[in-house]
Amino acid sequence: MILQLSVSKFIKKFLICTLFFIFILHSKNHIALAENTNPYFSVMPSLSASHTNSVFAPLINPVFSDIAPSPSVSYIMQQFECTDSGNHFLLANIAGFIFSYSWLNSLYNCRSNAVESADTSLFTLGKGFLFGNIFGIGLNYSFSKSNNDYDDYSSFTPGILLRPFRFLSLGYVARDINSPEFNGSKIQGSNVFSVSIRPADFLTLSVDAVKYKTRKFDYSDMLYSVDMRLFYGISVFANINTDKDISFGFSMPFGIPGSRYLTATADAYAKINNSSLPDSAYFGMTIAQGKAELSPAAHKNLLRITLNDTISELKIESIFGSDRIIFYDILHAIERASNDSSIAGLILQIDDTGLGFAQIQELRDQIKLFREKNKRTHAILNSSGNMEYYLASSCKEIYFSPVNVFSITGLKAEVYFVKKGLEKIGIKFESVKKGIYKSYPETFVREHMSPEFRENMISILSDLNDQFLNDISNDRQMPKETIDSLLESGFFKPEAALSAGFIDHIAYPGEAENEIREKNLTLISMIDYKKQQVKSDTWGLYPEIAVVYVKGSITRGKSRGYRDILPADTGDLTYLEALNTAFKDSNIKAVIIRIDSGGGSAAASELMWHYLMQLKAKFKKPVVFSFGNMAASGGYYIACTGDKIISEKGSITGSIGVVAGKISLQEFYNKLGINKDIIKMSEFADIFNEAKNFSAKERAVVMQGVDYTYNRFTDKVSAGRGIDKKDMDKVAQGKVFTGNQAKRNGLIDSFGGLLTAVKLAVKNADIKKEFKIRHLPEISAPLLNILGLNDESRLKAGLKRYLQFFDFIDFKNEYTFYYFPYRIMIK
Repeated sequence: MILQLSVSKFIKKFLICTLFFIFILHSKNHIALAENTNPYFSVMPSLSASHTNSVFAPLINPVFSDIAPSPSVSYIMQQFECTDSGNHFLLANIAGFIFSYSWLNSLYNCRSNAVESADTSLFTLGKGFLFGNIFGIGLNYSFSKSNNDYDDYSSFTPGILLRPFRFLSLGYVARDINSPEFNGSKIQGSNVFSVSIRPADFLTLSVDAVKYKTRKFDYSDMLYSVDMRLFYGISVFANINTDKDISFGFSMPFGIPGSRYLTATADAYAKINNSSLPDSAYFGMTIAQGKAELSPAAHKNLLRITLNDTISELKIESIFGSDRIIFYDILHAIERASNDSSIAGLILQIDDTGLGFAQIQELRDQIKLFREKNKRTHAILNSSGNMEYYLASSCKEIYFSPVNVFSITGLKAEVYFVKKGLEKIGIKFESVKKGIYKSYPETFVREHMSPEFRENMISILSDLNDQFLNDISNDRQMPKETIDSLLESGFFKPEAALSAGFIDHIAYPGEAENEIREKNLTLISMIDYKKQQVKSDTWGLYPEIAVVYVKGSITRGKSRGYRDILPADTGDLTYLEALNTAFKDSNIKAVIIRIDSGGGSAAASELMWHYLMQLKAKFKKPVVFSFGNMAASGGYYIACTGDKIISEKGSITGSIGVVAGKISLQEFYNKLGINKDIIKMSEFADIFNEAKNFSAKERAVVMQGVDYTYNRFTDKVSAGRGIDKKDMDKVAQGKVFTGNQAKRNGLIDSFGGLLTAVKLAVKNADIKKEFKIRHLPEISAPLLNILGLNDESRLKAGLKRYLQFFDFIDFKNEYTFYYFPYRIMIK
């Protein structure tokens, strides 16, 4: 890293010295405009073809049309000092396509060496493409309509932009490449070669050389520019050419009062010419979708986040429909808004969060950081529930609808037992386990909890409930006795909840919004705010942090994805593909493994652990684990790589144990009159035959395999977490922990959510500037999503809730599992 920084500094210094050397070498007068050059250039400002923030940028280099704000409309007026009327330019940019109309009252004629009446309309169409923020190409086509010599002008101007590093930008423009004609005379084309460097983030130095086709390069015009970026996005610039013509000006963005979606940028500059060209002045204004960067004049908004549907953590790419908001988007929006001067506060409209306990805690963390910036926070509750109120309590003010009773009940865990139901149809779950708390089979082999199951269940639920009540008590500054009174009464009328301090206002949602927003505040939705990212002027590739998601059951092969109605899973091969992308892409500087899984296939878990260890050894990139709602059993196994683990206090983890078994259909076949004959070459060839139960001998053989697999699991935990083998029973035996308990037992390193993991990854990767998040695996949308429709219907979501109890059917011919011991619904 030290060597790379030294080389970078050397290159910067070398280029700065080269610029000054060229300036000294060429600091003599040259002809400003050669004979038969394009007269339209006389009304254009002197700007660099490799860097400019001017509204004229797309007309200087076509590639800039893909960098400039879009959609946008710009107006520019230019006037020579010797004329009474100015020239007017109107430029629209839509998705990188530019449409420009110029009404030119006067132009400089290089042959008569005078400003003449033009009475000309000039039209320009163009498109630029910037790929990966490194390489860009573009093309402008211009044509004119006039009643004098400037008629029938038709020209093509291609441009190229190369930004290989954050400090270097190279531009090339071939102006009038087709040598168009004016009044029977061909205009000589010209090539512009441009270099810009950034010795500091706020400073850009540029040099441009113009080579005309009929002149040697020795007589080319040189332009030297400096651009300084000040506070609030304001920039100032100045340049000088070899004829000592000087230009200077500024650009300032600002918000538009009363508008949520638009921002304006003002440009003003002057051109003082030492050559035969007359002096001129320019004024420009751009209206664009977006927001001004921290502008002190920006309009104040309230960011509104509505939670009323399932929120996925997986990013799904859609072709025609808009991209759906994912959980990271919400976290990042709150973090970004906390530092955004145009955002005065936050409104959370909560109907049904659809989020787990740990995810709620992650949102609460971000809301508290938002409040620390002295910004307003409001929650609008349409109905109360434990998770909904837990989230709302992190806000300063809570509005509650008068149509519902207010109720929080404390947490509960629901565990289903299906043994009797299976027996009625002749199905038996045969299992062997290692770990007295490894209770996964109990759902299928018992009618109620075992003592160990109940003990572990009470332990984790008590800890979660304490977190729940203590957080509410602290946030609302309310004695726990008051909360206990609500739990005992079951519910409060809204007026009683207000009197007790659980809520602050009683109002319908629309009335609440009107009261919150006041006269000078407007609401901006989460989707609109996401679109309003400030366009960065950074050159070169952005360093990236990859977030690799492990969601649902861990299975062999490819992830099932969205092919059917069963819950999500993560296949080991899909995981490997995501890891290969994350580690082999040199622009990805660190990797976060985000886990929300209760485990699954023991073989797949082992392979996923192995894949990561191999790639870590080969590519030496920082790795951080982030636990979501659950990272247990196989979900914990893959995290035992010696890397930092970040978890919320309410995450569910541990479950270090093994279960093996099969489904026996012996009685089921008997009921149906089905017989199955088997010819085998060894005693245990049919050990996992579904047509018979385990014999005692077969159960002992399976137990040997379970012991071996359990020892591998505990060995991984011991090595990865630095826990002595003799202390392993304290954290193993299938026992489940909350994140809070896990930290005390050395199973995680620190508390926090996904954004905490991102900050640690950025620090470990030594990323100092802007970066991007890349979500992996990259998932293509199913048909309904491609059409812009939501396939997560309430029916499907409801079915998934219960089908998750039987997702073991997707493990095909596997019989040994690192699997979470039971299914818990925390409500």
